[in-house]
Amino acid sequence: MKEMGITNLRVLVGAEGPDNQPFRVTPALQQSPGIYNDTIFDGLDFLLAEMGKRDMRAVLFLHNTWEWSGGYSQYVNWNGGGDIPYPQIAPNTWPQFMAYAAQFLKCTDCRQQFQNHIKHVSSRTNAYTQVKYVDDPFIMTWEIANEPLALADENKEIFAQWIDETATYIKSIDPNHLVTTGT
Repeated sequence: MKEMGITNLRVLVGAEGPDNQPFRVTPALQQSPGIYNDTIFDGLDFLLAEMGKRDMRAVLFLHNTWEWSGGYSQYVNWNGGGDIPYPQIAPNTWPQFMAYAAQFLKCTDCRQQFQNHIKHVSSRTNAYTQVKYVDDPFIMTWEIANEPLALADENKEIFAQWIDETATYIKSIDPNHLVTTGT
C-alpha cells in the first residue's frame, strides 16, 4: 500500500457485542461490557507494529453508528434498551434503528461504559512494540465514532455536549494524539 502512496489507514478498533448477532463484524473485541477478546487486541497490536515498520499512520475509530460494529446500539442493548431493531429484519426500519441508537446520548450508563472502553483501549501497551498506545507515534488520531452525525438529527445540543465531553476525556488521558469526530 505504501508503494501506492497510501500512508494512512482508518481502522475500527474492534466491534462490540456478542458474536451471535446478525449483520455484525465477528469476532467482537468487546463481547460484553468490559470483557475483551485478547486475540482481537493482539491483531490490532500486530497491525500497528507493521504499520510502524512502514512509517504509516492509523486513525483508530472507537465505535460506530451502524449495526455492523455494535456501537451505540450495542451500548443501548447492554443497558436495558431491549432487542436491537436491525433494519434488515422486517418490520424494522432505518429510522427505527437510528432512534434506538440515539438513546445512547441520554443513557448515562451507556456513556460511562464507552468512557471505560476508551480508557481500556488507550491504556493498552502493544505486545509487539512494547509502546503504550498513548505514546505510539504511528497512531495519528483517536476517532470518537464512525459517522456519528446520524445521532445529532434530533439531539443536536446533547450530541454536541457529548462530543465535547468525550474529546476532552480522550485528551485528558492522551495529550499526544489528535481527536476527531469521524464526520
